[in-house]
Amino acid sequence: MAGITLDRLTGTAHLKGPRVDIAPLAFGLFGGSYSGTVGATLGDTPSCSWKATLANVDVAAVTALAGESGSISSSDFDSAAACAAKLL
Repeated sequence: MAGITLDRLTGTAHLKGPRVDIAPLAFGLFGGSYSGTVGATLGDTPSCSWKATLANVDVAAVTALAGESGSISSSDFDSAAACAAKLL
């Protein structure tokens, strides 16, 4: 596996007891960008949360990294995202 490079990484970490939140969180990946938040609570029953917007991500590069090159295109992804948005 080649790995993933994150660039232009910015964020602010908030720690309180067993909870850590990084908000806002932004970085570049696969030629596009991530903007959102991520959080986790550690302990006997760990949990996590995530809210994000991805923009202009090269979906072909993502599927190639996952070993599924050619299995999805950006138009497939756009169609799936539009369908999901209608359900929300």
